[in-house]
Amino acid sequence: MFRLRTILPIILIGVSLLLAYFYIKPMYFDIMGVRDKKTAVEDALQKTRDIGNTINEIQSQISSIPDFDINKMDAILPNKIDEVRYLDMVSTLASSYNFPISGLKIDGLQSPAKLNPISTPNGTVIASTIKTINISFSVKASYEKFKDFLREIERSLVLFNVQSIDMDNSATKTSKGVTDDKKVYNYTIKLVTYLKE
Repeated sequence: MFRLRTILPIILIGVSLLLAYFYIKPMYFDIMGVRDKKTAVEDALQKTRDIGNTINEIQSQISSIPDFDINKMDAILPNKIDEVRYLDMVSTLASSYNFPISGLKIDGLQSPAKLNPISTPNGTVIASTIKTINISFSVKASYEKFKDFLREIERSLVLFNVQSIDMDNSATKTSKGVTDDKKVYNYTIKLVTYLKE
């Protein structure tokens, strides 16, 4: 009987250690893994809420833009091409500087650049495509007046990117003894403007 009293606690301690090692320890690690997953899901849910709040703020800011400013944006990035308007604008700018303009042409729509679609909280998907329109022309002007002309294009309400400028090095003098800033050069300009779909 004395031996049973001594051996029984040792056996129970051994059984409890084996139970802890083979049953409780794996269950504990499973619970810790679930807690980590729960934390990750809660973080992702909070990020989703933050993104939703940001989208709502942006939508409210967009809806608060006055119609006047929206019309300006439509002028900068129009929905449709108006070739005559672009040609007239460039021609008017050149004539305001008394530049003879030649070879004025539009190459039409070029390959679109796809923008990533955006989903709003209410399920609306916003997708946009930006198309480019190439405009090229040549003018004859002095270097200083040409720089002023480019500044005027830069200030234009229509979004233009100057793709290239080629300058003919053989300047023509208007009279003998004319200084370098009065020499007239031939410039070929290629502009790119944009159109949203």
